[in-house]
Amino acid sequence: MSLAAKVLEEIEKNAELRKRFFKVFIAELMLEPDLRMAIVHAIMREVVSKSDLVEFEKKITGLITTVESNVKEQLSNIIANMVYKDDLANIDLRIRGLSNEVKEFRGQVENIPSLSSRFNDTITIIHDALNSFMTNVKDSIARIDSFIMGLDNKVKSVNNNLSFLSKVVYLTLIIVLILLLLQVLSILRII
Repeated sequence: MSLAAKVLEEIEKNAELRKRFFKVFIAELMLEPDLRMAIVHAIMREVVSKSDLVEFEKKITGLITTVESNVKEQLSNIIANMVYKDDLANIDLRIRGLSNEVKEFRGQVENIPSLSSRFNDTITIIHDALNSFMTNVKDSIARIDSFIMGLDNKVKSVNNNLSFLSKVVYLTLIIVLILLLLQVLSILRII
């Protein structure tokens, strides 16, 4: 099994690991302004706007008016052409059907305020989630800055230690060279 398959399997099994993975993944995603805007635009395309609801209400109202005028027109035609009792029964069925359609349309129009309320609630939830997420991102950035400063201090300490060590090595090398020179001079005096 590949490493990627093992990682996916572990993420699927472990809820805490999955939660940590998505926190890190989303935090990284939100650090990129272009990706953040792409996510917001994708969400906004899926959300119904107030103007959409107003347009929907206008269409429904227009349909109700059209249905009512059609019903009146058909009733006028039916009454003008009414000759038999069977026709009256059919007309009655048609009227009831059209009446039910009008009631359905009115019911849909009455649901528009409820849709608007749900839309506002959804926007509020998204706004709160984004604010919370941005707070978490800012906290993560602060922790990363603190970590980087700690690393910077450690690098300075290592540089100081290396500088001291290079001085010690340099002095040791000079001492060794002096000792070698003294030995060479002592050997030359003997010969």
